[in-house]
Amino acid sequence: MGMKSEAFKLTEAVVNQIYENGLQFRTPEAITAVGTFRACVYLRAMAIWGIYLMLD
Repeated sequence: MGMKSEAFKLTEAVVNQIYENGLQFRTPEAITAVGTFRACVYLRAMAIWGIYLMLD
């Protein structure tokens, strides 16, 4: 959609949140401001793989 730089900024923010909170293998639905999360292993959050498919 012509927003490649915005997509990568969003991806970077998501990856940082996941790894800073120790959730590498448990993609959560949401992470709060204090680092808690809900819906561990929430599949809709896996939409980030759409970026990979776009690049592949």
